[in-house]
Formats: sequence, C-alpha cells, structure tokens
Amino acid sequence: MSKMKKWMRSEADVEFFACVHAISMVFLFGLELYVYGIKDVPYEIIFEMFLLSYFISWMQKLLFFREKIYSDLEFKIRALLWSVGPVTLTVIIGRIFNWYRGLPEWIEVVFLVIMLIYYAMLWFGLQLLYKDETNSLNQMLTEFKISKTAINNNNTNKVTKKKINKKSIENK
Repeated sequence: MSKMKKWMRSEADVEFFACVHAISMVFLFGLELYVYGIKDVPYEIIFEMFLLSYFISWMQKLLFFREKIYSDLEFKIRALLWSVGPVTLTVIIGRIFNWYRGLPEWIEVVFLVIMLIYYAMLWFGLQLLYKDETNSLNQMLTEFKISKTAINNNNTNKVTKKKINKKSIENK
C-alpha cells in the first residue's frame, strides 16, 4: 500500500477511535457528575476530552504502526502502554485543566478506574476481532489455493488428454 493510502487509512482509524474514546469519556464523566448532583458538563472539558482522545488514538495507532512481527516482550509492553498510557495521559490532562475542581476525589478515581477497564476491554475485543478476521482471511486463502490447484490440474489434464489423443491419432 502506498504511504499516502496508509496514512489516510490510519487517519480514518484514528478519527473513529478518537470519537469512541471521547464519547466514552464525556458520557462517563457526565454520568458521574449527574450522580453527584451536577446536571451539566462544561463545554471546555468536553472539548479537552475530544482533543485528548484524538491524541490518545494517534498514540495507540503509532504503538503498532510498523507492519512487523513484534517479539513477545515487545508486544506485551506495547499492549500495556496501549491500555495504561491513555489513563496516564487522562490523569495528567485532567489535573492540568482542573476537570475535578470542586469535586470529591472519588469522582476522579472512579472515572480513571472505569477508563482503564474500558481501554483494556477494547484492547481484548480488538484482539479477538483481528484474530477472527485473520482466521477468516487464512481460510479464504486456503480455499482459493485449493480451487486454483484444481483449475490448474484440470487444465493440465486437458492438455495431457489432447497430447494423448494426438499421439493415438498419429499412431493409427
């Protein structure tokens, strides 16, 4: 795939996951505020969550951007960073921009724990999806190879039969 196509596909993937991450953050944060008795989320926090989600999505994409086979240790480290990195960034950004100003500490703790669970579940879900997709593609490739071999064998048999028929006609 050309570099331009790869970057365009990557950008589409990043934008999709940025939206999913941001909606999850805004919903969870809003739900916690609602439970606490606050019925609105300030726009600047929503905006910051969307920007953070876009950055997080690129970070996650770049962790596995190279098309190569990673060693077991390298894969585990990248997988851990894929789930824990976003929560760490959320802690940092949330405190820099005072998302939890005037709120009890449990709101931040619950928010971060649920977000960690969210990223871990998303990671495992994507792994299952990719594994299933890979198995499906491998199955289709195997079936294609079998049909291609059958077609080639059939064509070879036709050529052999023609040669046999020509020899038998020449011998008569």
